[in-house]
Order: sequence, then C-alpha cells, then structure tokens
Amino acid sequence: MRDSKPAQSEDPNRFGAIELRRLGRYLHEQRKATGLTLRSLSERAEVGVASIRALESGRSSPSLTTVLRVVGALGVTIDRAVAVATTAGARVVVTRGAGPHGPGGQRLSEGLEDATLDACRFELAPGALYKLPNTLSDSPSFCMVIDGTLIAARGKANRVRLGAGDVYLARPGEVQTWANTGTGPAHLICVADRTPRDDETRQP
Repeated sequence: MRDSKPAQSEDPNRFGAIELRRLGRYLHEQRKATGLTLRSLSERAEVGVASIRALESGRSSPSLTTVLRVVGALGVTIDRAVAVATTAGARVVVTRGAGPHGPGGQRLSEGLEDATLDACRFELAPGALYKLPNTLSDSPSFCMVIDGTLIAARGKANRVRLGAGDVYLARPGEVQTWANTGTGPAHLICVADRTPRDDETRQP
C-alpha cells in the first residue's frame, strides 16, 4: 500500500520499453481528458501527428524536445509525466481526502498500472454548470453524490436530480452536463469504464 505519490522504480536511471508505454498511456489519457484530437495537439505542440501517435502507443523513443513540447501543450509537468512512467506497478493507491480538487476533478486511480476503471472526484461550486470530461461522457460511467445537490442532464428534456448518497449509471453519451443547484458545493465520485472495445481499437 502506498500514497498516491508515485514510487520510483528500483533503478531510477532505467527508462525502457515499459516506461515508454506508461508515458504514452498517460499522455493519451491527458489528451482525451482535455478534449484534444491528435491534430489539435499536433498544432499546439508543433509536433507531427505520426510522432504523437507513436509516442502515445509507446512504439518510439522520442527526443526530449518532443516530450517537452507535448507535455507543455497538454498543460502537465515533465516531472509528473516521468513520475507516472516510472511508477513501480503498485496495486493499491491511496489518495488523501485533504488533497486539493476542483471542477476539473482529481484522478483517484493515477499510478495504478493498467487500470481500466478510471476514478475521479469532483467539487462543483454552487450554481456551476459543468460539461463532463470526455473520459466520462465517452465511456460507461458510475457516479455517486457524496454531498450537495446535482442535476445530471443529457439535454433540457432529459434531466435527473440527485442528492447525497444517490448514484447513477450511464451509457456513453447519456449524461453530458452537471449542474449544482444547491447553496453549497457538491462533491461526487465518478468511475469511467475504459475497458477497450472492438470498435474503439480500430480508432486512432
């Protein structure tokens, strides 16, 4: 068992095929979470689409310049990317409740190697209307309201109100926005099922 801060691998100087795959998976997840396509990330980072695709798949050993450009375009730090890539395959990850989290969510499964269930916790300010990140809207998802009041909606005609302790399960695309209609912040925990499916493996 360990805290959510990634542990370093036994040989901190080693960065081989396994670490490249972890780095690529992390960058792919960050790109999806920010809603960027390969083309838009390519333009923002000034790196070719083919290079980014190879980096995300872990098939290439990229130059430091390429990694720095992609990481910077995604808005993450190189320290964080390297730490995730060199995580020593832990199976239990602890995230402390006092940790900061906001409308952008906080990853709960970060550092858990090969996790197919991607957990996040969110805090929505009173009156906030929030568009779900792609990791939730594009996947089967489970969400539980810890406290506060939440409206989960696909459109104006398809809305459901949830309170503390309420849970919803949704297919991809069924829930697109959240709204906090209460007077205080709303907190919720969501889990997206990222298990690869046949129709997804054919997409770039």
